[in-house]
Amino acid sequence: MAQRCLWELGTGVAFHAPEVFQDRNPHNLMRDFDDEVPGYLLNDKIAQILEATDLNAGSEHVSDNLHRCYEALIKNEILPAKEMLLVETWISDLNNIATQNSKNV
Repeated sequence: MAQRCLWELGTGVAFHAPEVFQDRNPHNLMRDFDDEVPGYLLNDKIAQILEATDLNAGSEHVSDNLHRCYEALIKNEILPAKEMLLVETWISDLNNIATQNSKNV
């Protein structure tokens, strides 16, 4: 999803060794693995759906593009509908932070 949105900014994703250590909270590694399997099995389908999703170029469209990607994956039953509330809340929080930062400049 990140890669698809970044294409509209004329950039992409790069992978390299970690730069930080994450002190993880206790969790079940087998459940984590089980949760990740569909992403691996449906990787080609996810890529096709995201490639076919109509997005807009430019940084002013990042939030809308992210929303559209989630809509497409929910519509195609890759992600559960309850994910949208989390995405919308996250986007709203980021917009609030940006507004507060612009007032403090």
